[in-house]
Amino acid sequence: MREIPSINYTMPCVVVAGYPNVGKSSIVKNISTNKKIEVQEYPFTTKKLNMGHLELERRFDKIRIQCLDTPGILDRPMAKRNNIELQAIYHSLLKIHKAKIYRKYFLFLLIYHIFQ
Repeated sequence: MREIPSINYTMPCVVVAGYPNVGKSSIVKNISTNKKIEVQEYPFTTKKLNMGHLELERRFDKIRIQCLDTPGILDRPMAKRNNIELQAIYHSLLKIHKAKIYRKYFLFLLIYHIFQ
C-alpha cells in the first residue's frame, strides 16, 4: 500500500471491512466527505485504505467521525493473504487497539453479501 491515510486515534472511527464486492466502498462514499472513492460492479477495485469523514449535526455542536474503507478480505489463512489484505487487517486492528487506549468509541462494521 503506497498511500495510508492519516488516522486520528483520538477521534471516533467506523472501520468498514468484509468480503470483496459487497458494498463497503459504496457505503463509505455515500455517507462520508470522500466522494473520490472508486466504486465498480466487479471485485477488488479498492486497493488501498480510503478515509472519509461523516459530520453529524446535533443541536449545539457537530460530531466528526472517521470512516475507514478497507479492501475486500478473503476468508483464508494469514500466511496466504496478500499485502493489501494484511494492511487492511493490520490498520483495522491498530485502530481498535488505539481506540481502547484513548477510551474512544469505534465501530467495526463487517459487510457480507447475502444475495448470491
